[in-house]
Amino acid sequence: MGYGRYGYRNCLKYAAIEIYINGGKNMGICLDLKSQGCADLVHLTQNESVFYETLSSKIPDYTSLTRIDVAMDDHYGLLNMDTMSDKVEKREVRTRLRSRTQYKSLDDTDGHTIYLGTPQSDVRIRIYDKQAELHTISHWIRVELVLRRHAAKTFQAQVIQSIPAGSKNGNQQIAMLGAGVLRDKLAFIEPTDANISRCTVCSWWESFLEGLEPIHLAGQNREIPSIQQMNAWLNKQVSGSLSLMTCLMGPAWLEQLICDGAYRIKDEVAQPMVQELKAQQKSITIDPCQDYLPDRIRAAMVTYYNTYIPND
Repeated sequence: MGYGRYGYRNCLKYAAIEIYINGGKNMGICLDLKSQGCADLVHLTQNESVFYETLSSKIPDYTSLTRIDVAMDDHYGLLNMDTMSDKVEKREVRTRLRSRTQYKSLDDTDGHTIYLGTPQSDVRIRIYDKQAELHTISHWIRVELVLRRHAAKTFQAQVIQSIPAGSKNGNQQIAMLGAGVLRDKLAFIEPTDANISRCTVCSWWESFLEGLEPIHLAGQNREIPSIQQMNAWLNKQVSGSLSLMTCLMGPAWLEQLICDGAYRIKDEVAQPMVQELKAQQKSITIDPCQDYLPDRIRAAMVTYYNTYIPND
């Protein structure tokens, strides 16, 4: 194709399946599957379980799962856009997503969309009138759970943990997991109590989610980066600023920055990295006894060094 996206200069396309290439350093290749692209991938592979098989496989360290959208549709008239809009405006919703936005066409030709969460949020909920969008006859309200970055990876980990390998209905179980996360993130309520946490959930919302138990994504352990991942992140995000500031302020400024940052070293991040070096039979390249490190940090570095890499 004659265009690119997301910082990539070129695009390869098969039907609605798009692959973006020729990006910046360490950007790799991006596979982008929107709704029709997903359908085309199923048709191309002749495999209805292609998404479950993909999500139930551990993603290698050198790849990045940046976004997953899980769509839940109402074809039975359980949900009403005007009712939900009124609830959002009156704040008769129970959610930790603070941003709430609505878009509605003045002539109703383009439908109505409700957003909870910002475009930058790890979790965002989008509710819209699919019937108005496609100009169909039958009732069709879509609720989309948009999971980015950490939330996407955590959801994928939930798929691996909770759906048995080789499941014949893996795609449906993924949708059920998405509905469980949606229940945790949003509830339309009746104003039955001054305390919003004690208010009754609307019966139509309960029916839509089929009595599913909530799934709390934040309860999952955050992925600890590898040395290679952290190095790539530093190079991409802060190397330019560090280089400029060192040129302007001098090497002493950089030493002080390292010294100050040592106070914020997290044990749960440092330990796996030292273990990674040990597994590779490599030594720590930073001398834990460098003079500019404060005593407390020097002691902590020695602890890491002695505990995870033997003094031999």
